[in-house]
Amino acid sequence: MNHDMTVIVNGEHTIDRGIQALRIPPVTTSGERYETHHIPGRSEPYVERTGELEMLTIPVEFFYKNEEPERAAEFLQGARTLEFGRMPGWLYNCQVLDRIEIPRGIVKTWNRFTIRFLCYPLMRESYPIELTSHTGELWVGQNLGNVSAHPTITLVVPEEDTATVRLSSEYGDATEFELRGIPAGEYIVSSELGGVCDTAGVNRTQYLWGDFPVISWGGKTFIEASVDDFTVRPNWRRR
Repeated sequence: MNHDMTVIVNGEHTIDRGIQALRIPPVTTSGERYETHHIPGRSEPYVERTGELEMLTIPVEFFYKNEEPERAAEFLQGARTLEFGRMPGWLYNCQVLDRIEIPRGIVKTWNRFTIRFLCYPLMRESYPIELTSHTGELWVGQNLGNVSAHPTITLVVPEEDTATVRLSSEYGDATEFELRGIPAGEYIVSSELGGVCDTAGVNRTQYLWGDFPVISWGGKTFIEASVDDFTVRPNWRRR
């Protein structure tokens, strides 16, 4: 199989459904929104970056080899993740919002069709790593993405107390947060979702003081906590 043409939807190779990719677009990065301001007396405009990234539309041309196009349409319409063989280990969260039309061709070349995947601008790991500490300290390796990461940290608080966590990069960046006066239990702090909950899913964000943790791009990050047992899922991301 030509891995450059491999397409994986919801963790399943499309070819296993009889759907062969014929053409995929070049590697494309998301654009950043910006605003231009014209300042009197200045010949060039001032460009202000908003920090917001635009959604990506990724068209893929397929060839359907089986005789039941309804099943192919149903499978592709339900796309939630999209991966390409040329970028192993990374995926897009996506949706397919356009209408899908798959020809019922007697001649096989008629069975070509294009799907436009609407993708969120940052790629995620296909298989997120988790790192565990039982000593209250942990080194997180080099950021495997190319933008800052918003980790998920799971803490075990043995008794009602204030749990403190500090992340420091080798370049001097640092973030710190506390769970003040929180009851004993296991808690999940998600920077990506911007919330804290217990293992039953009950919202506990009211106990959070400080900033949600961020892992900088470049360099290693050291995490130290006032509790011994915690787990970190870095959630590496790529643009």
